[in-house]
Amino acid sequence: MKRIPVYLLVLGVIGTVYTFLSPDAERFMTPELARIVYWHLPCAFITTGFVIAMAWQGFQYMRTKSLKVDVKQAACLEQAAIFAPLTLFTGMIFSRVQWGSFWHWDPKQTGFLFVVLLMGAAVALRSAFQDEHKRAASSAAYSIALLIPFIFLTFVYDRLPNVPSVHPSSTIAKGEMDAWYGFGVLGMFVIITLFAYWLYSQRVAAGNLGLEAADYNGQDNDDRSYTAPTGVVKSVDVQQDD
Repeated sequence: MKRIPVYLLVLGVIGTVYTFLSPDAERFMTPELARIVYWHLPCAFITTGFVIAMAWQGFQYMRTKSLKVDVKQAACLEQAAIFAPLTLFTGMIFSRVQWGSFWHWDPKQTGFLFVVLLMGAAVALRSAFQDEHKRAASSAAYSIALLIPFIFLTFVYDRLPNVPSVHPSSTIAKGEMDAWYGFGVLGMFVIITLFAYWLYSQRVAAGNLGLEAADYNGQDNDDRSYTAPTGVVKSVDVQQDD
């Protein structure tokens, strides 16, 4: 278990070297910078996965009212809140490379900006409650409700007939990506996903330890709060035999 970060670091180095050794992509204004897709696409997929998992864990909390489930929900939210801005940032670099400006007001780009804002609101919502169960319940409800606008902004909005978009959303689905780049995106997706899941598992483990510590401290407080009964104590004579 302790060697997992080392293995992930080695895989990350191998993946990064691969991206720089890959040939320049065609049909880009700056072909050598098109390698940003190696990071952009995996971040987008990972964000989607954690948002869906967050909604699922929210549903599970509503069903079980277990704080351990809430720990998983919080871990999913934190990972989504990390990878959503990374997706937007790498997308801005892609926009600069492909279209000449960091912000192109493309429906896909604008829609994902709203996704990042929704993630920020979810983080702020969790910090608004001191009571654990109120925080978990409100976060669970928000996570479930968030799934609908997320799906619309990510998969529907830019595909509407009256919403023109130049984002290459169907490149992978139509098999138009170069084989070298396709293999690289797949490899980086595996590497970054493993890293994200490791972060998620560490967060869940830390959250569960926090719950156990809170339970233990609660028991200790109960023990320390015990006081001797008060009242009149009847004296007892003790005779000693000579």
